[in-house]
Amino acid sequence: MKEELFKNYQKRLNALEEDIRDVVLKYAEELYLNQKCSKDEAIDRAIARAEIEKRKLQSVVEVDHPSIQSDVLIVGAGLSGLTAASRLEQKGLNVLILEARNEVGGRTKTKMLNSIPFNMGGQFIGKRHIRMQNLCRALGLHLTINKLNKPIAWFSGNKTWVRYLPPISLMDAAKCISIFFKLNFMARGINYEQPWLSQKALHYDSISFETWLQKQNVSQRLYDLMKGVMEGYANVPMADISFLHALWWISRSGGVIRALQNGTKMTVTEGAQSISQALAKKLRERVFLNHPVTSIEQDDEKVKVSTKTSYFITKYAIVTAPIGTLHQIDFYPAMPESLQEMINTIEAAKASSVVTLLKSKKEIFSDVAINHKVFPLAWRDDALKLKGLTLSDDLPEAEYPHALSSCFTEQQDNVEAWAMENWGNNPYFKGTYIVFRPNQLTKFGPLLRQPLDRVFFAGAERSSWVNNMEGAVESGELVADLAMNLLIERKPI
Repeated sequence: MKEELFKNYQKRLNALEEDIRDVVLKYAEELYLNQKCSKDEAIDRAIARAEIEKRKLQSVVEVDHPSIQSDVLIVGAGLSGLTAASRLEQKGLNVLILEARNEVGGRTKTKMLNSIPFNMGGQFIGKRHIRMQNLCRALGLHLTINKLNKPIAWFSGNKTWVRYLPPISLMDAAKCISIFFKLNFMARGINYEQPWLSQKALHYDSISFETWLQKQNVSQRLYDLMKGVMEGYANVPMADISFLHALWWISRSGGVIRALQNGTKMTVTEGAQSISQALAKKLRERVFLNHPVTSIEQDDEKVKVSTKTSYFITKYAIVTAPIGTLHQIDFYPAMPESLQEMINTIEAAKASSVVTLLKSKKEIFSDVAINHKVFPLAWRDDALKLKGLTLSDDLPEAEYPHALSSCFTEQQDNVEAWAMENWGNNPYFKGTYIVFRPNQLTKFGPLLRQPLDRVFFAGAERSSWVNNMEGAVESGELVADLAMNLLIERKPI
């Protein structure tokens, strides 16, 4: 069976030493069949694991530099990882950060178009995002208040309206207000620190936001517009949003209107990725780029973190890689089945971001577009900068900037430059942020912050601000404090 599956890889397999070839085939078959990864990925990961097994037998490791001891080693140089590292370093602890890619920033990515910064990933800072505001000030970065003064372009069916208020009847307006009151009332009963412990959590988690909205007997137009808003914010189809997750978001934000408005209050003038770049600059030689972690082994005294060429010895490890990518790391001892199930089940939103730089300023009719056929949500960062989030992969890539321009009645010949980031196809992230589907939050929520002895986990999806940069920083701070508490009065390795 193994040879049949991987017969096209015989040349690579024959190049391996005989004593590890069987290990590679056995593990590759297991990965391919059970975790449904590609054959290429299965072979790569199987070879990495076989090399680890070989080193165990030989008790010898060839590295590109000596093994390094540290108090805490952090996997991932995004906002969570760098926040944790900075907090630990300020307390005088020896910290190292391993980043798989050749840049820091995680899901905040700033791309320059004609020397102008465009945010391809997370970008917004809300009025209640105190950690993010304080962090930017401490790093000497600037915040731009988003002033959306123009009307909204509303799309429903084949019609478009440009107006401040949604194009709905008085009856629909009354229904919309009623829905907001209901959502706010239910959200007040949600424990935003641990929503799965809320009184009606099981019931709310058993249905999708779509199912709940359909029961409100709204008109098709109101349904379409609310669908565009929810899918634009969540980056997933409304049927895939747990109603409990939606209430969690509303509860944490302080109500529906605050969730819609204040969550997009500010952006970092220099670009969101500049936050991570500034943090990494302060940490200097402690950050190792191009170091994808292949395995994490631990015993009662230490943790051994291995890459393809090196290993590092540390007292504790903090893993900030997104949940959907953790299957790329082998853990010894193995993860409990419950955590393994969570990793194999939870998926990040498969959205793409598109940005467009316009050639010239023309009359601006709208600042935001809702429920466009390609972009559930799109907006202007300024007069010449457009950004949209799409769940679609139906168009040729070159057509997306023109579709984005059409959200704002801009002509195709007014596009100076554009860029697209398909987060779902990015192997380091497998999507944007986590949106829990029905029945996932109550099942896996209690596991999100659960450590594995000396290994901790952090990330926006493990915080109370689940879909925000604020959550990434919050999670990094909390897990750093946990590690610090455990290091108190402990002797060196």
